Amino acid sequence: MHAGSEEFAATVGGDYRSHEIVEFFYAENDPGPVFDVVGGDFVVDASAEIRHSASFRLVAQDSTAAELREALRAPGTTLRYSRGMVLSDGTIETKRVLTGEIASGSIRLARNGIDPLPVTVLDSFTRLQWPSTSAFGVPAGMNVVTGIRKIVEKFAPHVRWADIMSTPYISPALAFATETQVSGVVKDLAQSVGASIHMDAFNFLNLAPIPRTTGRANSWEFDLDTEGSGVISADLQTNYDQVPNVVVVTGQHSSGSTVTAEAADGAPASPTYHRGEYGRRPVFKRTEKVLTTGQAAAMARGLLEKVLGGAETVALEIVPNPLLTLGDMCLVRSERLGVNDPFIVEAISGSAGREEIGVPWRLTLRRGVIPETVEL
Repeated sequence: MHAGSEEFAATVGGDYRSHEIVEFFYAENDPGPVFDVVGGDFVVDASAEIRHSASFRLVAQDSTAAELREALRAPGTTLRYSRGMVLSDGTIETKRVLTGEIASGSIRLARNGIDPLPVTVLDSFTRLQWPSTSAFGVPAGMNVVTGIRKIVEKFAPHVRWADIMSTPYISPALAFATETQVSGVVKDLAQSVGASIHMDAFNFLNLAPIPRTTGRANSWEFDLDTEGSGVISADLQTNYDQVPNVVVVTGQHSSGSTVTAEAADGAPASPTYHRGEYGRRPVFKRTEKVLTTGQAAAMARGLLEKVLGGAETVALEIVPNPLLTLGDMCLVRSERLGVNDPFIVEAISGSAGREEIGVPWRLTLRRGVIPETVEL
């Protein structure tokens, strides 16, 4: 969760005076035009490769048509969308909702000036979605994280890094041909150590363990029975159709022996407990990128968090809350529904701009999982 003042945190669940701003920055990080937001929408989704996307209609009071055209046509121009509130003393406090590169935009001249600029923005993971321009690989014995960094630096050198995890696991010899999609390779390598690679709200690349959905402090609490909690409507969804509760990973590479490990839902109180009524429903993953049983277990844990967490979700309509970020733990409470459990923020979406300033945001949370890991 973004840090905020006490007044911001106390007020954000109710009525407040909103403030939005869009800023352009050129590739060299030089500041460009600043805009008011007329309208638009955004999506921030942890299940998508491009986690941050948006479409806006923007107005800049102090920029000429030529300046706006330059901002749109310059490759690598970045858009930063922030939202917050005007505090009681008149201070404006905003939080970053998303950052990305301008994917498309246009300028329309009218008799009375410039119409609002329509722009589409996507985070910079798009730079990794192009096919490779040459063959590449990871040498045997190289640390997996080091291998990922070298691939990114080779094909997307202008991407900026934020959080980079460490790992003891090394890679076997891996080779990839020209025209291989780079994003798929780095995603698979991250997955092989129980991690994900993604852009954050500031458009920095993160290589981090898949966030645990239990055992972490809650960032926010949603009481579904109490007015003033910021919740407008709630929909609790369950879907156990073809949902596995066991992930079995087998690592098999020509340079070494076969290793196997599994992660299963190990919480007896869970409806998908693998020794309970739900039964044992496995999914099998074979990979050449795993060399040890410990690495296979880490990969299995990460995969289980994702596939099993989606079996039980909470969809909320909330008063816009720019403090929330993907991966936050939220306590969801309701005596009427018998719910008092932690859930993790999976997606945030909503409208933007003065035309729809009061429209609720949509928040998707998935359940927590307690993996029971066995090295076979």
